[in-house]
Amino acid sequence: MDRPSTISSLNLLQNTINWRRERRSQNKKDKFNWSDGHLLIVHDYYDSLFPSCHFADLRFAGAFFTQELRQFFRVPRLNMSIPGAICIKKHQLVKVFLSFLVKLLNCNTESFDPYENLIENLEKDLRFLVTVLGDKSLLMYVDEHQEDFQNLTLDFEGVANGAGSLIYSLLFSTTHLSFGETNWGLTVVLNHISLLKANIPRFLDLLPYNSKPVYTIAETSMVDSLILRSVIHDLEDLIIQEDNRIADVKDKIKVLQQGLAFLQSSIKDVGRPSGIEELKELLKRSGNMAHQTEYLIVSFLSGDAPLWYLINRLTDITKKIELAGTELQEITKKNKLGGLKAAKHFNTQDKGNIEIDDVIVGFKEREPDVLDYLVGRGQSLRVISISGMPGLGKTCLAKKLFNHPSVNTWFDKQSWCVVSQKYEIQSILANILAQINGEFGKDSTSKMDSESLVVLIHKTLCGRRYLIVMDDVWDSNLWDDLMRCFPDDGNGSRILFTTRDIHVGPSNCDNYALPSLSNEECWELLEKKVFVFGNNICPAQLIGIGKEIASNCWGLPLAVVVIAGILSTMDKEIHIWKEVRGNLASLVFDGTGDNSVMQILELSYKHLPERLKPCFLYFRAFTFHKKILVRELLKVWISEGLIHKEEGKSVEDVAEEYLMELIDKNLVMVAERGSYGGVKTCVLHDLLRDLCSKICEDENFLNCSLFEENIYSVYENGLLSRNPFSNCATWSYCQQMRTLHGVLPQSSFFPGRMRLLRVFRFDWFDRRLTGVEYLVNLRYLVIGDIPESIGNLVNLEYLLVVRDACLPSAILGMMKLRDLSAPAGTRYDSDCSTSRTNNLEFLSGISISNVKDEEILKCSPKLRKLKCRYSYPFSSIDLCFLSHIESLNLMLVGRPKNMESISFPSNIKKLTLSGRLILPWEKMSVLGRLEKLEVLKLGSGVFAGERWDMREGEFQKLKFFKLTGELYLREWNADSSGHLPVLQRLVLKDCNCLQEIPSEIGEISSLQLIEIKGKCAESLVESAQLIRQQQCDIGNEELRLLINVY
Repeated sequence: MDRPSTISSLNLLQNTINWRRERRSQNKKDKFNWSDGHLLIVHDYYDSLFPSCHFADLRFAGAFFTQELRQFFRVPRLNMSIPGAICIKKHQLVKVFLSFLVKLLNCNTESFDPYENLIENLEKDLRFLVTVLGDKSLLMYVDEHQEDFQNLTLDFEGVANGAGSLIYSLLFSTTHLSFGETNWGLTVVLNHISLLKANIPRFLDLLPYNSKPVYTIAETSMVDSLILRSVIHDLEDLIIQEDNRIADVKDKIKVLQQGLAFLQSSIKDVGRPSGIEELKELLKRSGNMAHQTEYLIVSFLSGDAPLWYLINRLTDITKKIELAGTELQEITKKNKLGGLKAAKHFNTQDKGNIEIDDVIVGFKEREPDVLDYLVGRGQSLRVISISGMPGLGKTCLAKKLFNHPSVNTWFDKQSWCVVSQKYEIQSILANILAQINGEFGKDSTSKMDSESLVVLIHKTLCGRRYLIVMDDVWDSNLWDDLMRCFPDDGNGSRILFTTRDIHVGPSNCDNYALPSLSNEECWELLEKKVFVFGNNICPAQLIGIGKEIASNCWGLPLAVVVIAGILSTMDKEIHIWKEVRGNLASLVFDGTGDNSVMQILELSYKHLPERLKPCFLYFRAFTFHKKILVRELLKVWISEGLIHKEEGKSVEDVAEEYLMELIDKNLVMVAERGSYGGVKTCVLHDLLRDLCSKICEDENFLNCSLFEENIYSVYENGLLSRNPFSNCATWSYCQQMRTLHGVLPQSSFFPGRMRLLRVFRFDWFDRRLTGVEYLVNLRYLVIGDIPESIGNLVNLEYLLVVRDACLPSAILGMMKLRDLSAPAGTRYDSDCSTSRTNNLEFLSGISISNVKDEEILKCSPKLRKLKCRYSYPFSSIDLCFLSHIESLNLMLVGRPKNMESISFPSNIKKLTLSGRLILPWEKMSVLGRLEKLEVLKLGSGVFAGERWDMREGEFQKLKFFKLTGELYLREWNADSSGHLPVLQRLVLKDCNCLQEIPSEIGEISSLQLIEIKGKCAESLVESAQLIRQQQCDIGNEELRLLINVY
């Protein structure tokens, strides 16, 4: 035989599969218990242990594989010297090996059928052993006392090797065992496992409940607070459930929940460190105890741990919580803390600003708008805010306006003061008084109390026109503290704020949102800053590369100035500028001191309320540069436990409020708005995205895999997690994984070991997944095919099915499921009940084709949003049974038939109709009488006829009206503007016969937009233009007209 060359294990795997196929084609009697799926599992396990190792390329790859494979069915040795082997502890190797065996047992084969019950017991026992080896609090103690527990580790290893040898014989051995031999082997292995299980309680009794593991204390405790809050809420839900499985431990769970809630309420503000290290360590321990509780309960509910183990471990954790409560009292007493409250303001010094206002660019178009606010728009006192994300030049624009000749001549008194995050009201008042009244200097005002300063400022400003500028305002309480100072004498006085948060001023504040610079403006600023001397002209050979650099500065003057400062110190050579272009991000972010771009951006994050911080960081889970669907963002926020429950509000409404707060604070940008006017999609500015990634890495929150295809979160004692698909060391982390986003791995993938997973979201599916039924902690799931065991996911709230499916009855029996999205045309299975109600609130994609389907739909009485198809032969449709519905999208499909009647619930707010209902226009009154209807979208074929006469008193709340594909409507009549009194947006698409918009529509004062697109008559466009002109004539410049016809 020639000297063998080396190939990768993947090539050997393929050779083995080909060898098996060839053997089968040559000899039909050849039987193999193993399948391609089994080999993929072995290959993944092999690569996880030895990622850079290679097999020898032998002529008979299959024969070699089956002979040499036996070595993989024993627990690997710790002293293996194979290149690329991962160095981990013995118990971790045993756990990885046992997980590998469980995965093989889940890959069904005919050879298991005669021993189905024994195989099922073996798999259950192995899963329990994996659970014990994944119990972190046990393993931390074992690691510290390895000699004391060496025998137990050896017992685990012996059982694992015995099970491995048996499974190898069942699957891969070329020597086939008889039924009796196999049955005996299974019985022996199960008996050995029983002996090991009997020793585990004695081992647990040796563990001291008062041991204190050593943790790495992070700068902040955001992740620990998040875990603690999430688990407390989950335990609350579990306690109120009628679940017989937890009946014997419900009291213990209640005591645990109360203990964790006490710890959380007592140290809830440690997220902004108080400087007491004992409190930080206590919060870390509390987070770990919450995580251990979650791990144990989920393991029990998924069938991985017996009741006796759960009771034993929960008792231990309860004792630890009691000990932590005692320590908390001692810490409070020792430090004389009356309450563990965080300070109102950060203990930071006022930050200086990078000077960007010596060269001003981009304000020519912006300056007149704000100037009009200052010297125009009435005589009453007005408060104006210039808002925007950090680095846009808010302060620069305010300074330019403050020194503008028109401003200086218009106002009698002017004052400028910097507020920043930390402010003292007495200092601000003294500063204002010193600037508006020359009689008082800094020395005299510094000795006055706040009340005296308020009186003097008010007296000085009375009867005078004044401008007070407050730069860098963060706190909405500032205006409440200062408003008494400023008299409103009806003479045009103004207060100007610069801020990152649009809500820091009073409710009637005029906000000017400062936009980013264009690429041309960035280049103009860069050129002027770099070439300060001479004529500010860039050499011709550097213009191209200079514009590229400018266009990559994210539209931020601050970033342009930083890069310009670097370029100005370098030789003006094209190769040097190209090097700068390739390292822009690091050059901008790696600055030091308070004036670095990163430091300035990070202030916005640090100033967020604790409840909003994880919501902002969660943007890392979404694809860079893509618009993020708000409805999906809010779902994963809720599923992760990031949203606090508020009485009287749905959790979706609270989540939307959180998003609007982030938008108002200029940390998130609106990309698209929906027909309601709400936010449909959003994005993160590139710099804020980088900031988000940096903080996530610092906090060990939502880690990225090697190529950033997958995002995941693991709670693991402050240790950095790694790619869960890379090697066996991270198989241990999979048991602790709570979140997984990204792309499904090409190799075999068994999610069943990720018991704590809450969010499971992949972009696409090309195969059925096994093991999903074990993920009882899931709240959010995106999946290709619905598994038969879907009903096991008792905590699932959001389900997105991406392939054509038939909804089984098990789904409608999942009482926590609130949101179900499936492809259009999805049907109910024939076994679905027409009597059992469910708690669905959002349902999309379902098809109603007969009376039974409609009866099943009635079993979802809580529906708030429904997107469905109705198939003929329905001659009438009555949807009034949907008493909670707010949004309905209804399509009629199939052969047209005259619709005798159609009815909708009275509380509907948004209605979309499409398909060939072929209703006469007189039936439009059915919709017009819906008192709460705000959005109406009509597709082609819904109504038939050439003339629509609106009736008085209809559509009183309608704000958005869209008419699409009306092929026959020629005449639309309205007697007055009272038909649509609050209409804001009118959209007409492909209405090629409609001649004009009623002129009365132009009299609606709330109208903001008319949009005409597609195939439309010229006269229709002309009527819209006439309405626009009429609105301009009466002073309404706000009405926009968008025309895109062909």
